Amino acid sequence: MVTLIVSRKSLGELILSKIAKHIDIAKAIDFYKLHKDGYKSSDEVIAEAKRVKADSAIVVANFKLACELLSSGCKTVIVLIPTMVDHAEIVKAQVFKLTGKLELEKL
Repeated sequence: MVTLIVSRKSLGELILSKIAKHIDIAKAIDFYKLHKDGYKSSDEVIAEAKRVKADSAIVVANFKLACELLSSGCKTVIVLIPTMVDHAEIVKAQVFKLTGKLELEKL
């Protein structure tokens, strides 16, 4: 099970331990280590998730991207809303888990 992490800052131990109860983070791939310049559209993140065959994803404060990842084949998406951040990592955050099948159609 591969997890794609889309976060510029690293995730703190408290957050990782909370997330590890719900998804497998042993095979986590950091999007920003592969793409140093970030992404211009969510299509780039979705393409990367499909390329690495990600079963789950972790995104920071972006429910639109989370819904798009769910509709593109990820089984579980974790959305973090940071509440405490230092210069290097996200220390505390509200954690939301989205699961299920979502069909997204642009009109």
